[in-house]
Amino acid sequence: MRLFITLTLIFDIFDILIERPKTVKSIKKQHLVEVRSMANPPAIVKVALESICLLLGENATDWKAIRAVIMRENFINSIVANFSTEDITDDVREKMKTRYLSNPDYNFEKVNRASMACGPMVKWAIAQIEYADMLKRVEPLRNELKALEDRAQSNVKAGTEVRDLIAQLEKSIASYKEEYAQLISQAQAIKTDLENVDRSIALLKSLVIERERWESSSETFRSQMSTIVGDVLLSAAFITYGGYFDQHYRQNLFSTWTSHLGSANIKFRADIARTEYLSNPDERLRWQANALPSDELCVENAIMLKRFNRYPLIIDPSGQATEFIMREFKDRKITKTSFLDDSFRKNLESALRFGNPLLVQDVENYDPILNPVLNRELRRTGGRVLITLGDQDIDLSPSFVIFLSTRDPTVEFPPDMCSRVTFVNFTVTRSSLQSQCLHRLEKSLLQALNDAKGKILDDDSVIATLETLKKEADDIGQKVEETDKVIAEIETVSQQYLPLSQACSSIYFTMESLHQVQFLYQYSLKMFLDIFSSVLVSSGLNGLTDYTARLKIITDELFILKGVGMDTLEREFSVFLRGREGAVATRPQLEVLTAHQHDAALRLSSRLVAFRNLVDKCGSLPELGAWLSQAAPEQVVPTLWDAAPAAPPPPHALAMYRLLLIQTELDLTSITEREINATTPALLCSVPGYDASGRVDDMATELNKPLSSIAIGSAEGFNQAERAINSACKSGRYLEKKLHSLQPHPNFRLFLTTEISPKLPGNLLRAARVIVFEPPPGIRANLLRTFATVPAARMMKPPSERARLYFLLAWFHGIVQERLRYVPLGWAKYYEFNESDLRVACDTLDTWIDSTAMGRTNLPPEKVPWDAIVRLLSQCIYGGKIDNLFDQRLLHSFLTKLFTPKSFEADFALVANVDGASGNQRHITMPDGNRRDQFLKWIEELSDRQTPSWLGLPNNAEKVLLTTQGSDLVSKLLKMQQLEDEEELAYNAANQDDPHSIVVEGDGRPAWMKTLHHTATAWLHVLPKELPTLRRTVDNIKDPLYRFFEREVAAGADLLRRVLHDLRNVTAICEVHTTGNDTKFVLQVRSARESNGECRRQGSMKQTNATRAMVGSLVRGMLPPAWRRYPVARGCTVQAWVDDFGARVRQLAHVSRASADRGAQRLQNVPVWLGGLLNPEAYITATRQCVAQANSWSLEELNLQVRIPEAGESSDAHDEWSFTVTGLKLQGAAVKGNRLLLSNAILTELPHTVLTWIRRRRAGRR
Repeated sequence: MRLFITLTLIFDIFDILIERPKTVKSIKKQHLVEVRSMANPPAIVKVALESICLLLGENATDWKAIRAVIMRENFINSIVANFSTEDITDDVREKMKTRYLSNPDYNFEKVNRASMACGPMVKWAIAQIEYADMLKRVEPLRNELKALEDRAQSNVKAGTEVRDLIAQLEKSIASYKEEYAQLISQAQAIKTDLENVDRSIALLKSLVIERERWESSSETFRSQMSTIVGDVLLSAAFITYGGYFDQHYRQNLFSTWTSHLGSANIKFRADIARTEYLSNPDERLRWQANALPSDELCVENAIMLKRFNRYPLIIDPSGQATEFIMREFKDRKITKTSFLDDSFRKNLESALRFGNPLLVQDVENYDPILNPVLNRELRRTGGRVLITLGDQDIDLSPSFVIFLSTRDPTVEFPPDMCSRVTFVNFTVTRSSLQSQCLHRLEKSLLQALNDAKGKILDDDSVIATLETLKKEADDIGQKVEETDKVIAEIETVSQQYLPLSQACSSIYFTMESLHQVQFLYQYSLKMFLDIFSSVLVSSGLNGLTDYTARLKIITDELFILKGVGMDTLEREFSVFLRGREGAVATRPQLEVLTAHQHDAALRLSSRLVAFRNLVDKCGSLPELGAWLSQAAPEQVVPTLWDAAPAAPPPPHALAMYRLLLIQTELDLTSITEREINATTPALLCSVPGYDASGRVDDMATELNKPLSSIAIGSAEGFNQAERAINSACKSGRYLEKKLHSLQPHPNFRLFLTTEISPKLPGNLLRAARVIVFEPPPGIRANLLRTFATVPAARMMKPPSERARLYFLLAWFHGIVQERLRYVPLGWAKYYEFNESDLRVACDTLDTWIDSTAMGRTNLPPEKVPWDAIVRLLSQCIYGGKIDNLFDQRLLHSFLTKLFTPKSFEADFALVANVDGASGNQRHITMPDGNRRDQFLKWIEELSDRQTPSWLGLPNNAEKVLLTTQGSDLVSKLLKMQQLEDEEELAYNAANQDDPHSIVVEGDGRPAWMKTLHHTATAWLHVLPKELPTLRRTVDNIKDPLYRFFEREVAAGADLLRRVLHDLRNVTAICEVHTTGNDTKFVLQVRSARESNGECRRQGSMKQTNATRAMVGSLVRGMLPPAWRRYPVARGCTVQAWVDDFGARVRQLAHVSRASADRGAQRLQNVPVWLGGLLNPEAYITATRQCVAQANSWSLEELNLQVRIPEAGESSDAHDEWSFTVTGLKLQGAAVKGNRLLLSNAILTELPHTVLTWIRRRRAGRR
């Protein structure tokens, strides 16, 4: 510390001493010369120089001596360089202090003013005295410092010696350590050698078995090398060509390829597994972790997506491939876009530059700008790889990859595009879906076993060293035995679950085919799997491990209509029918049954065992005719079936079963919160005239959720919808959108409301949860709906008569709409009467009532502008949509009957003489009152079921309606007929271990092919072999009737040849080749994808696209388009068409024979089945021309008269102006005395009808 203080003081003074000499040295020469030249200097200058001389050791007190000192050349140098402060004696210091420093004028400022040369010297002198004083004070410290420095120097020397000693000792220790490590290493080596000796002894014993395994592996490797060419060729062909087809076609292709390789003597592995050969277990596990389904089809597709050369084009109706690709390439920041996206080109350019994977959807809207990318049209410039995109060159990253995707499996791609891509078909098949369902069932079962019993097997320990291989092998063997037991148990349970998985597959494909019945029925695979998964996590399965009980619960919950019932129409939701078209044996027709009823009875007796004696029982039932003529025959059904334990329940049991069905009201709130999510929109479809958007408004109000409603239809609407969707996705609001890479908020919901229209995109229907809204039928429901639509305040406005007029309008609107259900009985055709008509009618009613009442509270009935209201409703609002004169008169009659002053009378009858009613119920009278609540109470008290007579129709109109709906339902559901058999041949090779043998033993045809072959053969026997043409002569060609029949016969003969040719092709395709004792199929591989995704097997004839489409139509019972050359009833099946066409051809053959036997002039006498002609309108025109030509009359002079002969009257008794037709039917009427009478029968067959052309003057006389 003292050393520090001493040094600090010394350094402070030392700084002064260094600084002051600098000031002396800076004295300018001229200033010094000035002092030297002074003869009598100022006193202060003389005093200053005296002090300087004293310090320099010069004893000079007078100016002359002082001047001599300063005149020296080394004067300044003696001050700056040669002066030592230590030479100042104590005496000098004291003199300086007493003489000079004590003088107040002796300071730098005053001296410097007197002489600029003396000022710095004074400053120096003062510093020197101060420094001398300091040296005097610190001399003891200096002595001590010197002693400390000497001691420190000695300590440094001693420390150096110690460090040298430490280094020497460390060197010795390192030498000792090295010697010790060598000793340890030698000991360890000896120990290792001893262990190796022991291990070698053990391994010599263990490797005896390993040697055998190695030899076996070596042999297997040699075998694999011998088949590597064939295996690689098969694999390459499969990746290149197999992706376009579905699973079954791929297997058939593979079998065909193996056949060709076998013929070419190219070796290949008979048991090659494509998925295992082309991928490793780690890849398959990673794919499954990335949402790839576990069935073989999807694994094969994943291999193609990994090993492609041409960029993949993915056919992905279910969306599973899209989800898999997005997860698989998530780490590489894959971008998803669409050809319909405005930013498509920007995303494409970005992916090309930066190498990000790109998934492009909606490839059906392909943009040719992508052609250079698919063709890989690259060019290299200066080390850059460029590709031309449009009008610019873009750097191509080597890691770029693009995937094209479409959800529409029916898209037909042009050949040039097919050559640029590798197709990968993810279309689900029955077996792949069955595999997925079975996998989920097994997973659910294993989870249940795990929860109940703990882990089935402990984890196997890892084999760490080779010397313990044998021991570990023994442990593994024990585990394998234990695993085999569990696998056997699981296999047993899987076999129990197999029928359920097959049923699940059938359910989905039944749902998939429902779009043939109604375009609205589009279901995605995701929706089905969600329903299936929800069943597997049912609360009833918790803790349940009994397989039978689990299977029963799963089956019961899966086969419930609720999952798809909300998006089906009411008339189609309760019945599903399976049937196959085919030839039916003929029997004599019963008189009480029509031809259609007789054919239906024959089909029912041939389909169901319980009705095998139906025709006989109908013939032995005398009251059958009376029962059929009843208004509601389904209420009391006679026993026409055989009582048997296995027989289906009789129809009258339906009434009991209906009591067991609980019809619950649709809970939109529950669906919104539980069944849909932020990414699944709800599509609310309604029939024309019914708006479902109010349900969404009510639900949003009930849940207190914000709702944005957007109307689509213009560019502004689309922009507004985009903004609303983006905003709602972030905030979680509801959005209702009509007809038209976000990360939505979990509470976001998208509702789309639309009318049911065939223009709705199928992809939208599959992606959304479809909910169908239909108004309930009946006058009561219609009135309640109308009263709910019209606000109470509007109806109760004065005058008080307004509410009664609103009731009349509601009744009229209900009649108009309800009669639409009975088209063509209610109206001649369907008119779109909807709520907009009602709103306009209400506005019209208010306008006329307000203008007439002029604010009064009462309006007399006779003052109501009835004529104006009737005219506007009849001619403009409702009548403006009617284009039929009879319907116009009918509409006007309803209006004039209702809108009359009599409607304010107490006993005014809304409906008079109700059929089937008696007493007070004979007439439906107007409710008494003028208030809305009175009318509403009267409506609510009405029965839920009203007869057609309320609408001015006979009661049997309901029977007509139900018959029409039933026929329409059957025809639609028959379209759902699917090929029931898996499209795979039963490969039964001589060697059971060879599943890919190309020889097919036995028939091997699926059931649909056998049935189609049998049916086509039967049709060939039913149809005539040929149709003789009419012989033309010079006279015959002049006859209009002959010309008509000539064209008719020629058209019929041409169609007959086409039908026979097609049927022969079908039999040739479906038949089997028999060679020796073996029956073999010929499989023909097609480059075009099947329209229904199924493989066709061929017999003696190869298929073409035309025959393939025809077979597909015939299998489904649908009429091939090539056969549809004349008008056919909607929903007509191919079996009914063949029977009808055969009858038409036989009639034409009869006409041809009549012409040949009796001459063309006698064609007038041939009775003609009018409906059996290909062009019946032309026949009527030909008869008119025939009469006009024979009598030289003008066509305009002829009128047609229809006469129906009485029973027993000969139909041949007519003149040259008459023609006989057959096959006509009267609907709701009968004939007596050539007059029409009302009849309770729905149809009355007319055996013969005489058409007579009468000249106008003769018609007047008659």
